[in-house]
Amino acid sequence: MRIYFILFCCSFSFFGTTQSLDTNEKRDKILSDSGYYRTFEDSISNIKKEDRIRYGVSINQSFTRYGLPTAVLFTIQFKKHQFDLGPQFRLGKSINESQKNIGLEFNYRFYVTGDTKSFSSYALFNADYFYQFKKENRTIVSSDPLLNGQLSTRINKYNDFQLNLGYGIKFKLIEGLYIGSHIGGGFYRENGSNENIVLGNSIKNNSKETGIGFIGTVYIGYKF
Repeated sequence: MRIYFILFCCSFSFFGTTQSLDTNEKRDKILSDSGYYRTFEDSISNIKKEDRIRYGVSINQSFTRYGLPTAVLFTIQFKKHQFDLGPQFRLGKSINESQKNIGLEFNYRFYVTGDTKSFSSYALFNADYFYQFKKENRTIVSSDPLLNGQLSTRINKYNDFQLNLGYGIKFKLIEGLYIGSHIGGGFYRENGSNENIVLGNSIKNNSKETGIGFIGTVYIGYKF
């Protein structure tokens, strides 16, 4: 008699468990059909994408008061903030082999409405440093026999600093790949020196200049 009683009690436990499993399956099916799980997973995915730090690289072609420098920038972005830093240089080989042109570019971009859509705009802070060096050797033609036929060397050096505020837009082509452009204006500071060397004698002039600067840039980049 006890055995029947125990089996009878166990049957209630079994039927209760079966009913509970059946209820959970029905609930999961209803939530799945309603798109609840999909919406929840998408929201989690978007949060992770917006919050994670993204690294990348960008190639910028700019128009500035000191010419048309090209820059290869390494980028880092977190939420609405992006920082770019890298070297500037001029493409192609200079006519004068001793001429050197190299610099450094830094950008800070603040995306007003974020950077998760195909089109986004941003406020820009730009800082540039560019160094220019040029050395020229010339043969002097003069009526003075002491100078005629002598070699004259001219050395020009310029250190250019520039700070700009601006505005830019960016278009996402595919996931990770984007193009864009920005413009800005501000001020520059240039320190220069001109040196002429003739018969071992050097005549050197230094100059300092401050004025209104500008920058206009187009670029292509990729974020990993």
